Amino acid sequence: MKNDYETDKTIETQYRKSNKEYIEPFEQKIDFENAYKDNQSLIKNLIYQKSALIEQQIILQKENNDLKEKIISLDSQKSKEIDSLNKQLAETSKAYNDIKNSHFWGITLPFQRLIDLFHKKRETKEVLNIADENSKIKLAELLKKKNKINILATKHTNYIAKLLKKDIEKLGIVASIIENEPKVYEDCLYIVVCPQMFKKLPNYYIAYQMEQTVSSRWFTEDYDKKLENAYAIFDYSINNIEYFKKNKDYSKKVYYVPIDSFDGFEIKNDSFEYDVAFYGDPNSPRRNFLLQALKKNFKVKIISEVFGDALYKELSKAKVIVNLHYYKNALLETTRLYETLSLGRSIIVSEKSKDVDEDSRIQDKIDFVDTGDVNELVEHIKFWLENEDERTRKVKENNKKLNDINAFTFFFYRFLLAEDVISFDNFYDLVGSYISFKNDRICLSLPEDVERRKSFDKENEYNFEYFPALRHSEGWVGCGMSYKFIMKKAKEQQFDSVTVCEDDVLFPENFKERYKICLDYLKKNKSWNVFQGLMADLDVVEISNVEKNKENIFVSLNRMISMVFNTYRKEVYDLLIDWDETNRDVQNNTIDRALENLNLKIVTVVPFLVGHKEELTSSIWKFNNSQYSPLISESESRLKCISEKYLIKKEKELE
Repeated sequence: MKNDYETDKTIETQYRKSNKEYIEPFEQKIDFENAYKDNQSLIKNLIYQKSALIEQQIILQKENNDLKEKIISLDSQKSKEIDSLNKQLAETSKAYNDIKNSHFWGITLPFQRLIDLFHKKRETKEVLNIADENSKIKLAELLKKKNKINILATKHTNYIAKLLKKDIEKLGIVASIIENEPKVYEDCLYIVVCPQMFKKLPNYYIAYQMEQTVSSRWFTEDYDKKLENAYAIFDYSINNIEYFKKNKDYSKKVYYVPIDSFDGFEIKNDSFEYDVAFYGDPNSPRRNFLLQALKKNFKVKIISEVFGDALYKELSKAKVIVNLHYYKNALLETTRLYETLSLGRSIIVSEKSKDVDEDSRIQDKIDFVDTGDVNELVEHIKFWLENEDERTRKVKENNKKLNDINAFTFFFYRFLLAEDVISFDNFYDLVGSYISFKNDRICLSLPEDVERRKSFDKENEYNFEYFPALRHSEGWVGCGMSYKFIMKKAKEQQFDSVTVCEDDVLFPENFKERYKICLDYLKKNKSWNVFQGLMADLDVVEISNVEKNKENIFVSLNRMISMVFNTYRKEVYDLLIDWDETNRDVQNNTIDRALENLNLKIVTVVPFLVGHKEELTSSIWKFNNSQYSPLISESESRLKCISEKYLIKKEKELE
């Protein structure tokens, strides 16, 4: 792989060939180590000209962006104005491209790189980059140094601060909620909820990102820097995480930590004063329109800029609480919904959102209506107001579903497990009850790896249930702990076997039919521990039996290779549960290598039952899956060849 210097030399050579007459004055060999000292006057002039060009580029780019936004927002009837703006856009685009493609810009590229390297070295020495420093100090080490976490949150986000405080204190760590930005920060870890609300941030902090990426309102350069400098970033929405994955370099720091209920509220009212209450900013045009429509039918209370106990007292007075989006295509306001649910008093009627994952998590507790449908909104509210017994029953049912061990707690502790703040056994004891499998087909999938999850969703016609894969700073450790968790749960739920696939598995068109044939074969033949639907790298193996069934060749062998699609019998559970996640020997202790070294009875099928999606990227090793393809193809060919030879020999022995 070329380094930056080699890449620049290649670019420089290309410019020399195409711009020889401009390059000749610079043809002397340049010693890059001493270039700055020997050519200060020239370089200063280049710096000045380069800065001027960059500044002009930025101005022109901003003009381009502004004009594009104006064009998009204009009504289609204003064609003349659109034509004029398009003309201006063409002119500014031409000016921008003229600078970008100018000979001066090209022939001075090597000097530009030299200048950038010089400034980068100087800035590295003079400026402390908090993000880099944070990455060097592990969270577990920081908490050992000072067993305290401060939660910095405005009054608007006090509910989230309470969720954090409750779960932090369960671990014996001191937690304090701070509402105002302190003049001097303590030397401890902070969790900052909505960091864009504060001017100055502490040296070490986790950012809890709560804005909706459907709007660029908050995503300024300053906010990006605050997220980039965070030790880690929590986000409540899969939609937001998908946006970060596609658009931001700091996306690898993002952890899914969804909002959920809180069981610590004790504020109750004996009677109701309002038919309907709305909680939030009513000044959005679409919210105002919907609220005016509701006021024609009901007694509506609008609650805004009220916080804490005062807010909860007001909300508890309403029979029905309505949730309306600020934006037409908004994500679900999960904080507001769970905060209201946690009071245990009211029915919530909410508009649906584009955030399908959050809708599905809460759909059994919320009465959803189509976005912007006034008539449906009115009809649903009328139902709950006119049927008091049904409303009371539904509220009681919702309250039973609110659990102290919920999604927020599971995913928050999942982050702490990833950072070695808590052990695997601690994690399982704390939140193991959150997971309960509905069947014995499990798909291992990282919530943060949205592309892989969506790819699997398209093909999941086979009743596979998701398990939110565990993470670790060393990816292979997180993978191993995920399997360990699944096997502990399968043992608890007394499954005879469990099938685990990973979300980059490829199901062929004939999967359903072939899978049934495989299951029938495995039921008849009890002498196996693990069935493998695919083998990634067939090394030295010993074959103990080969049987042919229609077009399928079933092979019994002594080693397993790959975890893409496997069925594990209950006899194997303890072997995986005993895997030592504290042994960080990557050469010998990855979960697949550890299993390879055990004396297991493996069965596989040729051709392989499943494939591996080449276009996706490995969640653990971060390289493209296409690197596995030659190994898989070769393994299948070798196994087929060996199996056929075994069958021929077997037939001869029977003769």
